[in-house]
Amino acid sequence: FLMLGTNNREKQKSSSSSTSSSTTTTKNRVLKQGISYEDTKRKRGQNYAQIRKDKRDQNFSKRRNLPVQKNTNSDFDADLDIGDDIEAELPGLIEGVLSDDVYLQYDCTQQFRKILSSDSIPVRYQIIEPKVLSKFIEFLSSDNSSLQYEALWCLSNLVSGSTEQTHTVVNGKAVPVLIQLLSSPSEDIREQAIWALGNIAGDSAELRDFVVSQGIVPNLLRNLTEGTPRVSIVKNVAWTLSNLCRGNTASISHTTKSFPMVVGL
Repeated sequence: FLMLGTNNREKQKSSSSSTSSSTTTTKNRVLKQGISYEDTKRKRGQNYAQIRKDKRDQNFSKRRNLPVQKNTNSDFDADLDIGDDIEAELPGLIEGVLSDDVYLQYDCTQQFRKILSSDSIPVRYQIIEPKVLSKFIEFLSSDNSSLQYEALWCLSNLVSGSTEQTHTVVNGKAVPVLIQLLSSPSEDIREQAIWALGNIAGDSAELRDFVVSQGIVPNLLRNLTEGTPRVSIVKNVAWTLSNLCRGNTASISHTTKSFPMVVGL
C-alpha cells in the first residue's frame, strides 16, 4: 500500500511536472512566435525572392550593345572576325587609336568595338588601357560621325561592365559630352549616347544622381518630343528613365515631367 501510494505520488508529481513543462513549452512558443519554423521559412522565401529580384534588376539596369545581324546591304558589321590572338593584335590597335590618322583611328576603334561586343572574349574589358579610353572619350567630339559612333559603342559597352569600369569612364569626364550628344542631328549618335547614359545611371545611386545633376532629363526628353523618334530610341529613353527612378533613395522629382510622355508611349 505504501509503495502504491508512493507510486501514485510519483505519478502525480510526474504529471504535474509534465503539465508545468507543457505550459512552459506553450509559453515559449508564444514568446518565440517571431522565430517559429513557419516564420523562418517565410522569411527565407522572402530573402530568396529579394535576391532573385536584385539579380533581375541588375541585369535589367545594364545592357551591352551586341552586334546586329549581318546585313548583305552593308559591310558595317559584315565581318566580325577579330582574330584568334587578340594580345598579338593589341599593340597595332592601340597604336592606330593613338595615331593622328582619322581613318586609322576609325578602323582600330571599330576593331575595339567588335572585341567589346564579343561574348567569346572573356577579357574584353581588361584590354582597354587608360590612354585608349581617353581617346575614345576624345573621339566623342570628333567631326567624323562614323568615328563618333564607334567610340560611343565602345563606351556604352564598357559602362555595361563592373562599377569600377563605369567609374573609370565617368572619371574621364565622358558624361557631359554624352549629354551634349543627346542633341546630335544623327539618330544613331543620339541612341548610342542614350544607351551609354542609361548604363551609367543603372550602375549605382551615386552615378544615377550624378547623371541627373549634369542635366540629362531635359535633353533626354527632347528625344521624345522633337520630330518622330524611331521605336528603338523611344525604348532606350524609357529604359534610361526607369534607371533614373531606380533605387530606394531615388528622388523622382526630376523625372515627373516625363510621366505624361511615358504614359502616352
